[in-house]
Amino acid sequence: MSEPIVLFKHSQMCGASYRAQGEMEEYGREASRRVNRLVVQRAHALSERIEDLFGILHQTPQVIVLFGGVSVFDTSHRGVTAEAVRAAISSVQRHND
Repeated sequence: MSEPIVLFKHSQMCGASYRAQGEMEEYGREASRRVNRLVVQRAHALSERIEDLFGILHQTPQVIVLFGGVSVFDTSHRGVTAEAVRAAISSVQRHND
């Protein structure tokens, strides 16, 4: 079975994004999971492609959880928390056990 993928879209120009980055680092340490960080200033085209593929309006900070090739959770700004990602991953795992 595949594992959920956590994608964190980070802006180097946004204070809220640095707060969210701390949350995603916390989640990664606690869960021993990889958080894939996309810095939008370095990968703008990839950020746009993600928006197109999954139909999720680009925002920063933003976290997207992918599972089975689809987005199963996304949130932005103050919603980007370690707790929100833990809950999303837990939900995916419960529904796929």
